[in-house]
Amino acid sequence: MLYRASAYGVIVTSRDYADAVNAHASTTINESLYPGHNYIDLANFLLQPYQTYAPLVGRSHKEEPLKTEKTKKFAAFVDIRDNGTPQLRYLHAPKDLETSVCDDDRFTQSAYGTLLFLRGYARPEWLNAVGARCSVDPEFFLRHLSLFFQSTHSNYFTSPAVPSGSTSMLRLCVTTIGRRGPHRKHGKNLVQRDIQSLRCRAENSLREHFEGVSRSSDNDLKLGDSMVRHFSVHDEEHFSLEQDISLYVTNSGNGWIGTIWSDVGNDLVESLVGPWQDDDFKFDSWDISYLPTIQHASGIALRGYQSLSERPDRNSSSQAMAQRKIPQSASLLHLGYTEKTDYQAMACDPFHALNSLFCFVASSELQIINLIEEKLRNELDHAILDQQYHQDVSNIPYHKQILKRHMTYLLQIRAFVEARGHPDWPKSTDPKLREKADSAAYYLLESFQSLHERTQTLIGECDAGMVVRMNTLQIREAQSALKQAKVTAKLTKLAFFYVPLSFTTSLFGMNVIEFGVNPSIKIWQWAVTSALLLVISFGFLNLEWRSFSHSFRTVSLPRPWTRDTLSSSDP
Repeated sequence: MLYRASAYGVIVTSRDYADAVNAHASTTINESLYPGHNYIDLANFLLQPYQTYAPLVGRSHKEEPLKTEKTKKFAAFVDIRDNGTPQLRYLHAPKDLETSVCDDDRFTQSAYGTLLFLRGYARPEWLNAVGARCSVDPEFFLRHLSLFFQSTHSNYFTSPAVPSGSTSMLRLCVTTIGRRGPHRKHGKNLVQRDIQSLRCRAENSLREHFEGVSRSSDNDLKLGDSMVRHFSVHDEEHFSLEQDISLYVTNSGNGWIGTIWSDVGNDLVESLVGPWQDDDFKFDSWDISYLPTIQHASGIALRGYQSLSERPDRNSSSQAMAQRKIPQSASLLHLGYTEKTDYQAMACDPFHALNSLFCFVASSELQIINLIEEKLRNELDHAILDQQYHQDVSNIPYHKQILKRHMTYLLQIRAFVEARGHPDWPKSTDPKLREKADSAAYYLLESFQSLHERTQTLIGECDAGMVVRMNTLQIREAQSALKQAKVTAKLTKLAFFYVPLSFTTSLFGMNVIEFGVNPSIKIWQWAVTSALLLVISFGFLNLEWRSFSHSFRTVSLPRPWTRDTLSSSDP
């Protein structure tokens, strides 16, 4: 195990694990080059089952009885051996880990692999048991619980971590895409203003979800509740939610133990409040549907039909999935390992055993990238832009932010896949098994490289599209200014006609002695005077108008979309 010795002795029980984390959290900057200030929140969380207040002092190693919450779906244990199909069983309580991991003599006799799936929110009792039995680095729990301890990461600026400190652990991102039907109330598509309003409401609702998660001590969260990291509204039709999957692998005896902790647990409808439960996205108030994560494998359609007829347990899994009001493909990840046939290579190589997990993540990333590409294509279509006068540019930076977030994930995954995990992870010594694992790793690396390059390309198109949009808006504004100038010129012409007449009328209408008390001015006198002023005014107008017309003809503004502007706008 990783934690054999501590200030309190050998780590055997769950309490020992919590005490070890607590001891590190008490280390100050004056005592060590590795202070534990950033572990204080995690230590307090792990000590919750034992006492309300957790002073940083030594304790007895006596294991205290805990009130644990039982569930049959939160923890799944996959036993991978080199002599048979992987076996799956569920753990109902933390104490089940003792018989599943520690008391099984196979962990010291032959090569083996073990995957422990944790699904959704985990109680501290479970984390202490998993940490003690599976030798999990507390940093793994700290990073996955970033939603709970946001102040820790923001106050000490520890996230993201350097790659050298993440060789045995990795955070993956899975995306679930949702589709909305037509607006039932108005019976028409939403305008951009309505989409912006939806995004603001979704952001506020997600903030409430984060606050609910951070107040986990209030027992608002149930064991296995799903958590969401990001919620995005792409347009009036599609939205998406992003969740993390953290993995950690450590050597144990002649084999290895992998811990996979997913945000996807219980049905989102049964979890904490979030944007997916708002009226705009609620499954029963709109025509809402959630898309599955589509994966492709050679001949999968024929194999799937055969497995349904030969594997009755698949029917029960499908029925359980159908009962979810918000179905998510990631909730079935642990079930896929019971169908694996390359168990010999999986038992000897943990990276190869995680291949199906990485393939699922790649398929999820492919779908969200394809979705964003389609939305950007509509935003940057020249034909559509030429027909739109009032253009909104907010969709482009909105999707660019999403792409940059996913590119960070893809960059980390690509480096992890290229290094084949940790250098100390066991690898098969059989040439055939090694060749099989290397081939799968090569295709996996090729997939993530392609996804990363596509993401970079789309980000470049976002930058170029913003430039084109801004240039188009400037041209439209200039054209509008010219139209206003033409209208002003017409008014100026009329003013040159009416102003002299108004002047003469006002002049001859004054009651002055020179004009006499009684009306003595003839109409022809006013007409002659007005005509003379009109001639003088039109003379000045002709001079000024010739100068203005010459300047206007020398200014050549192109249309928003011509061959010249398009060729100059392309990167």
